[in-house]
Amino acid sequence: MGIIEFGIMLNSYLTLQNVTREGARAGVLGSLNNEVENIIKSNSIGLEEDNIFIIIIPDDGSRSTGETLTIKVTYNYQLTIPIISSIFTNKTVPLQAEVSMRIE
Repeated sequence: MGIIEFGIMLNSYLTLQNVTREGARAGVLGSLNNEVENIIKSNSIGLEEDNIFIIIIPDDGSRSTGETLTIKVTYNYQLTIPIISSIFTNKTVPLQAEVSMRIE
């Protein structure tokens, strides 16, 4: 059962990495923060939107060519298999992805 839970959690982490990269790519090409957040959330298939938290540095108003855009996305993964979740007192596992790209 633990292997299945780990596999589901790994899939969530890989999804988080991919959508963070997609959001960063959109951000360095000129998308505004709310557009980047929408890209990240709409492409987070299998993840609950309410558990996704996004930090974008710098804000869209202060970006300039050549600077670095950093996007940090945190997802609170909920343990899904009852046997596994009954073992742990904290039923959520924070997963985090961070991507930095140069603004074009």
